[in-house]
Amino acid sequence: VYASTGTTWIIYSNGDLYGCGYGAFGQQGNGSATNVTTFTKRASNVKQVACTSQETWYINSSGDLYGCGYNDKGQQGSGDTNNVLTFTQRASNVEKIVCDNSMIWYIDSNNDLYGCGYNGGGQQGSGDMIDVTTFTKRASNVSSVACSRNASWYINLSGDLYGCGSGSYGQQARAKALATELHARNPPQLKSLLI
Repeated sequence: VYASTGTTWIIYSNGDLYGCGYGAFGQQGNGSATNVTTFTKRASNVKQVACTSQETWYINSSGDLYGCGYNDKGQQGSGDTNNVLTFTQRASNVEKIVCDNSMIWYIDSNNDLYGCGYNGGGQQGSGDMIDVTTFTKRASNVSSVACSRNASWYINLSGDLYGCGSGSYGQQARAKALATELHARNPPQLKSLLI
């Protein structure tokens, strides 16, 4: 089960993906911008789903990444900012996904990290604050990634933690201090921190 404000998704043991809830931006993937009040099958052979209240993403068993919903900051990776009403393939060889409103990250089978979407706090790691409308490679040798509305972090295969984006509440400095503290004590704890 995966849920966000107004939206719920379930992956059954056979890989069928069912969803219901808020749909005003097309995040239900049914071709319309309407709410869905009963669980409805949307895809088969799904291994992971992630959603916000405005977007939905899934990876199928072949590693293909599909997304739909709101696209105001280019978070659908389509090169534009038009909302997407049906699940559309965006990438292949994808292993993990995380998202927050208007932003998505994925790690591919080569442990490369790609992201797109909102960048108002520099959380895309591009060195500027311009939204990113196509998936762009940001790092290699990545084991896990996490994000919030204005900041992003990843851990590389060596257990080092990297962050970018807003630090207005001290979240970037604290992440660095926590990574150093945990890495010195027990690297496996660090690797599970942001999965």
